[in-house]
Amino acid sequence: MQTIDRTQNTEKQLTFFLGREEYGVAITKVQEIIRAVPITPMPHTQPFILGLVNLRGRVIPVVDLNRRLGMEPSQIGPLSCIVVVRCNDLHVGLLIDRMNEVVPVSSSQIEPTPIFGAAVDHDLVDRLAKIENRVVLLLDVDVLLAPR
Repeated sequence: MQTIDRTQNTEKQLTFFLGREEYGVAITKVQEIIRAVPITPMPHTQPFILGLVNLRGRVIPVVDLNRRLGMEPSQIGPLSCIVVVRCNDLHVGLLIDRMNEVVPVSSSQIEPTPIFGAAVDHDLVDRLAKIENRVVLLLDVDVLLAPR
């Protein structure tokens, strides 16, 4: 069990998996988590935008987070979820492979993303968190969903 020094700054991260890799987003950005539902395709959009869903009368775009991060497209399965996040004044769904947990992360557990060269987009993976015996890649939702 992980212990947190309460004198340090802590933030809660919602952790989830894309394939075998674990990612996290700040829980303060998360509005809700829903099961994967049918998505209406939207023509002439970025390849990582899957389309739109009707969420209790509110239409929101859904992003294939695998594709957004430059990986193979997601395959919707029984554990797939849509994490609805708030980015500025917009709500966006992030399709993920499976949920994990909400974890507190102290500032001492966070490190900057290593520099691997110019070919890697360091903006997408904001920071790394060392949690117990694993590394969680932390995403900045505002940067991830900003127009390019």
